[in-house]
Amino acid sequence: MAHGGVSAGFVLPFFVGLSIYLFLSDIVNSSTVLFVSKRTFVVKSPFPIWVLWVSNLFRATVHAIVLLVLLLGLAFLQQRVSVTGIAWFFLGVGLCAVFLCALSLLLAALGPFIGDISEAMRLLLRVLFYATPITYPLTMVPTAFRDWMWLNPLTVMVELLRAPLVFGHMAPLGVMSGFALVSVLLLCLATWVFSRVKGVISDVV
Repeated sequence: MAHGGVSAGFVLPFFVGLSIYLFLSDIVNSSTVLFVSKRTFVVKSPFPIWVLWVSNLFRATVHAIVLLVLLLGLAFLQQRVSVTGIAWFFLGVGLCAVFLCALSLLLAALGPFIGDISEAMRLLLRVLFYATPITYPLTMVPTAFRDWMWLNPLTVMVELLRAPLVFGHMAPLGVMSGFALVSVLLLCLATWVFSRVKGVISDVV
């Protein structure tokens, strides 16, 4: 894959995209059925149900850390690690973490009330894999359609990590700022929705 005339091979750019996709898939698939699959805990446990969400998030994060270490190791072997690149990379990781936490909480809160949400999200994830520059660089997308690609949050997350780790520079500032704003707003929405429905989740699971 190439970016701005700089070739980086295929393995590292692909692994960056695949890693964030796998983490997103894990978060989405586990969150949509979280409370339904743990019905006994939700109904009988004296602990608040948000403990389940935190536990699931922690489990997914452990898997993501393993992928992160592998990514950094591969980048180091390919001599692509730089101080600036690593700084922007971890900023991107932080922004992705906020977005994914918010998405996880929202899906967990809505899951018990929307019976088909799990199947719908699985189908969407399959579509997103091909609609996101994971196996191909964003520069291969025709210019007329490239701006529309940024409306896909998975594209944003992939480029937030790929640009600094593989090519040593930050993702577009406007994209980073917009994604940060969307992530914070989504977190506020997810927190509000969860606070409104947490009291009745045990009645519908």
